[in-house]
Amino acid sequence: MSTKVNQPRVYLKSTKEWVPVTEDFYKDYSRETYNHRRREQRHSRCSLPRGKWWLCDTDCLACEFYSGSGQLSLDAEMGNCSANLADLELVDTVTPESIVMDKALLDALYRELEALDPEGRRICELLSRLSEREAAEEMGMSRSAFKRHWTKIKALLAKRLGDYR
Repeated sequence: MSTKVNQPRVYLKSTKEWVPVTEDFYKDYSRETYNHRRREQRHSRCSLPRGKWWLCDTDCLACEFYSGSGQLSLDAEMGNCSANLADLELVDTVTPESIVMDKALLDALYRELEALDPEGRRICELLSRLSEREAAEEMGMSRSAFKRHWTKIKALLAKRLGDYR
């Protein structure tokens, strides 16, 4: 089978072959695997080296680079059940005080977001639904400039909301 030089492909570990896919499928698949891998790496459960990221198929339990420590994440599937831990009610851990504190933090965050300059608000709004790269493109700036602005906004919000830690 001949493939175009720039045609997107996905590696299937089960058959150990590259499969040509559409551009849209590749973008969706790449975004999903990237986010999954990053989440697992943040929780120190994935040690997949940078040069082998194409091997990630989000099936961590079958992966040689999975180093899970037996801890369950809120995203973990629970056996035959379709729910995950994030869907469970945490009746014993939720107190009226924690609800009031969370509401106060959320209200303060909304106030601080409203107090930002229009560009800062736009950056926060775009990042709530897009990746950094896509948000930078939407704003018409380079990714490095966008990241500088985002770093300043995060520092400002952290400073202003320091009492809520």
